[in-house]
Amino acid sequence: MKVLKVLSFAVVLFFATNVQASSDPSKRTDVRKEISDILSKMELESETFMLNFIINDKGELVIISTSSQKSDKLVRESLNYKKVGNTNVDIHTIYSIPITIEKSKK
Repeated sequence: MKVLKVLSFAVVLFFATNVQASSDPSKRTDVRKEISDILSKMELESETFMLNFIINDKGELVIISTSSQKSDKLVRESLNYKKVGNTNVDIHTIYSIPITIEKSKK
């Protein structure tokens, strides 16, 4: 069972890497801004991680995976099935973007 999980993650990671290289970066910019706006309102620890997602037929974000163990659940709860205002993105295409969260010093 553990081997199956590792193998399926490797396949997803392989396809995410290939799709990221062929995706139009200008389409991801607007979606990235929307994700950034949502995550900036959350109380997350400072870290950098990769976020892999698709846009479904309804124009909603569907989170595939994150590389963060400590923020994964909170990021999924906050972003999964949120409507994306940008209509010029490809649906059912895996997008992979780096996320950096920095805490401001007060």
